[in-house]
Amino acid sequence: MLAVQDLGFAYRRGAEELFNGLSHEFTPGAVTAVTGPSGRGKSTLLYVLGLMLTPSRGRVILGGDAVSSAPDAVRARVRAHRIGFVFQDSALDPTRTVLDSVVEPALYAGWGLGRARDRGRDLLEQMGVGARADHRPGEISGARRNGSRSAGHW
Repeated sequence: MLAVQDLGFAYRRGAEELFNGLSHEFTPGAVTAVTGPSGRGKSTLLYVLGLMLTPSRGRVILGGDAVSSAPDAVRARVRAHRIGFVFQDSALDPTRTVLDSVVEPALYAGWGLGRARDRGRDLLEQMGVGARADHRPGEISGARRNGSRSAGHW
């Protein structure tokens, strides 16, 4: 179970806070779409949920544990073992295949390469880009690469 309680985030003290005290419980196995105009915090929310940014108020709860305020080492372990995050932007290595980028979090979590690649192919199929698994990020269409879908959930 993933949830946020009274969530707020500001990039610096005194700056405009995003999320306005958002509280939400994400339904396991359900697809949740984060939509809105450019610059309104959609990517920032994903970074907060992925424990790569720390909220300025409120908390992120994963499996009943408040993980957003944990020390960096603990958050890194949680990311490695419980969160799959595939970037859709320039963070993708242009020299590696899409599949390689998808399986990387599983490898950090200690999965074997064969198992990780099988699961990665399954996820890419589910997202409608399985036929492009062995392509480089620059070889897939812009609509698929820049936000129409994203893969996660190991």
